[in-house]
Amino acid sequence: MKHIPSALILSASLLLSACGGGGGDSNCNDAINDTLKDTGANPEEITKYDSDGYHSHQYWWWNRGFERTFTWGDNIDGCQTSDYRFAPIR
Repeated sequence: MKHIPSALILSASLLLSACGGGGGDSNCNDAINDTLKDTGANPEEITKYDSDGYHSHQYWWWNRGFERTFTWGDNIDGCQTSDYRFAPIR
């Protein structure tokens, strides 16, 4: 596994923390930052669906065969996550 410099992860975390507004984990900032630390790598792709107060962001690690969706906002209690695993695409 490649080592990602902590400054790069911190930069990504700071950038991501600007995408939700509000405090606590009601906007998934904590869950996103924890996932980035746990995986040790930035996602290869991020897809986002934002509509008024509803947000769903998918983080894809294609070469690891892993995707995590973060959902929060209207009609969602806090931050919900779901994982999808598949054969890695290299």
